[in-house]
Amino acid sequence: MSDKLRNSKATLDAYNRRLEEQVRQRTEKLRRAYDELQVLDRMKDGFLSSISHEIRTPISSIKAFGEILMTTPNIEDAEREEFIGIILTESHRLEGLVDKVFELVRLESGEMPFAYSPTLPSEPITDALTAVHDAVHRKKLEICVNLQPPNMRVHWDRAMIARRPHRHQPALHPRRGAGERGRSQTRSRGA
Repeated sequence: MSDKLRNSKATLDAYNRRLEEQVRQRTEKLRRAYDELQVLDRMKDGFLSSISHEIRTPISSIKAFGEILMTTPNIEDAEREEFIGIILTESHRLEGLVDKVFELVRLESGEMPFAYSPTLPSEPITDALTAVHDAVHRKKLEICVNLQPPNMRVHWDRAMIARRPHRHQPALHPRRGAGERGRSQTRSRGA
């Protein structure tokens, strides 16, 4: 009987050690998940703080210029048009910010569909260069692009790649960049 008791105790001790190890591993996993959630919570707070500031700026402009238009009956036509233009510009800016928030929510919830297809990287790059051509010309810049290998295909959602920043945000900054397989460069022409 004592051998049976010793074997049962040894078996019970082994189970206890396994259970304690499982509890330790799960506790560690929960601690890591909690740490990740805290990081995400801080990021969310930072995002909300940033977006609330970004939204307040156009709202303040719209409100201020609207109040000027309402309370100043003798305002010059040119000035009135300028203020209305500012209100429209800030309205578009605000609309873009709200659209970005909704897009982020859709992305986070997994509701945003992606349509991946093989595409030459040169195609959306050419589209982007066409879109900024006037700004490049106006700023007397030159953009050089060298994609290697030229016939490489990548799988991506071309519609998502083609999306440009909100049209009232600066889209062109002179700078140099280098990629792993290609390079692009923006430089001044005759400045």
